[in-house]
Amino acid sequence: MTVAAKISIVLGIAGTLYGVFQAALITLVMGRGWLQQMLTRAHGEDMPPAADWLLANLPTIGWALAASSALFLAVAIGLLKRHEWARWGFIVFMVLGALWNFAGVWLTVHVFDWLQTMPLFADLPDMQAELLQMRWMSLATSVVTATAFAALHGWIVWKLCTPAIRAEFVR
Repeated sequence: MTVAAKISIVLGIAGTLYGVFQAALITLVMGRGWLQQMLTRAHGEDMPPAADWLLANLPTIGWALAASSALFLAVAIGLLKRHEWARWGFIVFMVLGALWNFAGVWLTVHVFDWLQTMPLFADLPDMQAELLQMRWMSLATSVVTATAFAALHGWIVWKLCTPAIRAEFVR
């Protein structure tokens, strides 16, 4: 588990730094309102409700993801120090990470549904065909990636629950 903990610490540091940078940038950009205006112009006045919600909550989502990366970093450090709470925290992150990847498959479908209804692409049959190809390639990639990560995360959870590994952690 030492190697997994060290790799997770590096990923936690990178994720936290990237998350804070991204959240700060989103907050800055959203505060100016030009992103909403650009998307409204591209799609028309009737944006899908999910897109409206996402745009309205994008800064909060960005900061929440940055905070979750910082929490993952704390759990990874605890895992390295062999704290029982960190073992359980890591298991929770592995399960949530696998589920999050499958949510990405769902999101891929909805993003392409939204793109295909944009007035910008409505009168371009070649672009519609291109979007359909991109949709299927993205969907296939998302399903394969989510399945692979679910298998990896499942194996890590199983390993963390074996008696030999559980014995290494302080209660």
